[in-house]
Amino acid sequence: LRAYWNIPLSAKNILIAPHLNHFIQNTIQLLECKKILLDSKLLKDFPTSWFSGDVNFYDDLPVAIECLENSEITAKIIKTFRPCLVVYRATENGPSNNLDSLRRIIQTTAENKSNLIIDITDIWDFSSTPKNHAIFSFLNENKLPNHASIICNLEYNEVYPDLNLSFLISENQKILDS
Repeated sequence: LRAYWNIPLSAKNILIAPHLNHFIQNTIQLLECKKILLDSKLLKDFPTSWFSGDVNFYDDLPVAIECLENSEITAKIIKTFRPCLVVYRATENGPSNNLDSLRRIIQTTAENKSNLIIDITDIWDFSSTPKNHAIFSFLNENKLPNHASIICNLEYNEVYPDLNLSFLISENQKILDS
């Protein structure tokens, strides 16, 4: 990231875990989230027992609804649902690769005091020259906002067949200290 896009990055802003779900689970618990907007691909990775199915009833389990790729609709859902956490997946050819759409998600989450995690798993590959993407252009021009973090599961970059690694990049000290 530093070499290709001149993104200011230091080791103190990076955490490593076996899988990105660990970062999401830790963030949900750390922030005591009751409402979560979660990308459909990631939502499938969590057991159904981990979330409540009733949006109107809050017990000890958080309520999770599916986050859509369309940034306009997602922004409207954020304004209406007011989630504590939004997990948005960056895709190579989807709306997330549009700088204006990405800015809209970042701005809407900030305005609604939601934390944002952007998953770059689908666009990150160590085996070749990194692809240009709106998130990298954004980070080249702007510092990562305090309410936003980036996660990546290195599923396309296996170190060993039985070992998964993920990383999180954040400026939020509360998340980094957890």
